[in-house]
Formats: sequence, structure tokens, C-alpha cells
Amino acid sequence: MSISKAQALGIVFRSADTYAQELVNRNLLFICVDKHGRTSAFETAFHDYNYQHLTGLETAQTLSAQLFYQACLNRRLSVNDFEFHPNGTSEMKLAVLPLLVNKHLGPARFIGVYNGKNPLLFTDHVAGSVKGGIGFIRDGGIGPYVPNTLLGGDMRQYITDMRRVAITYRKAANDTEYTEIVYSAKGIDWSAFTLPEPYISLPLPEVAAFKAGARSQEPQRAERSGNGEKDR
Repeated sequence: MSISKAQALGIVFRSADTYAQELVNRNLLFICVDKHGRTSAFETAFHDYNYQHLTGLETAQTLSAQLFYQACLNRRLSVNDFEFHPNGTSEMKLAVLPLLVNKHLGPARFIGVYNGKNPLLFTDHVAGSVKGGIGFIRDGGIGPYVPNTLLGGDMRQYITDMRRVAITYRKAANDTEYTEIVYSAKGIDWSAFTLPEPYISLPLPEVAAFKAGARSQEPQRAERSGNGEKDR
């Protein structure tokens, strides 16, 4: 996909706004289910200095990742401040950046361990969907995972140990508990769902939502009058 520098500016400006409103200084907690029905948790954190990695744009060393992010928010970044990476990854990242940089990452529908298939992608875990995904590494090797890259396309080809995302929670970085649900998968009976330790006390999606979803999947039977026409 060919993207001009002017187009790139528009993308990173708008996406920086969304990143500021929905992700920066926040944590996302993914509750996942494997093929055996076992639940597990994957916790992530988003900082201002992570944003530039997601754009794929190259800047001079005098412009730090934090300054890059602020320049995007303040509309002070210019076409002279960055370059596209020669391997084409900048354009690829920019093409999916608006889709993935939001409170539920797309939404991310599955998570897995990166399998190393793409020689241009360096990350540990990938969360995403069939349209794209975000790669995560451990910040300093400890604590929550942080985003370090993103990729377009079907993420199932890049991961092993794939787990379905059942629930995504969000909280401010300085909050102690997760209380906000930003995504919940369809077709799950929440009355029988068990959260993993140490998150067993977190709120679950409404059981009523599952029942309503189940009813919506049933074939709708239109009542008909005696002459064979739908009642109006």
C-alpha cells in the first residue's frame, strides 16, 4: 500500500488522539480461553513512548519516542521529521494503525505466542484478529506486556498456543482493580464461566446478554394470517 508523507501525518495525528483518549497510561487485561476450556490472563500496559513503535516511522535521535508522541498530539510533527522504513513496514503499520489503536485493540479476538514466521517482526506475543494485530513484549522483562509493533493480515498464521479472548477489561494504570469491560465475546454462557486467579472477583458480562444473544440466533418465525400474508 502506497502512503504519502502527508497521508502518514493525518493517520498518526488521528491515531494519537485515540491512543491518548483510550489507551495511554492504561492497562488492558485479556481473559482468554484455550481449546480445552481453560482460562488464563494476559495483562498489558500502554505508555506514551510506545506509540512511535506502532507507527513504524523513523525519526532522528534528537526526537525521542515521547517527543514524537507529543508532536503528534500537538500537530507539530512535519513531513521533514520522519522517514519511512526502507523495508516497507512503515506503510504496512500505518494501514492498520487506525483499526488497532483503540480500547479493545480492534477488537482483539485471540492471543498467542509469536512463532517467528515473519522475519521483519520482532515480538513475543500477538493479540489480534483476521485483520491485524499488535505485538507485545515484557517491559524490562517484568510486569505487564507493552506494545512494540503491529501487523496487518490474519494473525492466526503468526501465533502458536492460540487462545480465544473472552473478555477484555480496562483500567487506569494507577487503579488497583479492573471494573470496566470493553469487550466480551459472543456465545459464552457467563453464568458458567470461571475467571482465572487472581481475577476471580472481577465483574462478568451480564448473563442476560448471553441469553439475549442466544435468542437472536434462533430463526425468526413471522406470524402469518389466515391468507398466508405477514401480519402488519
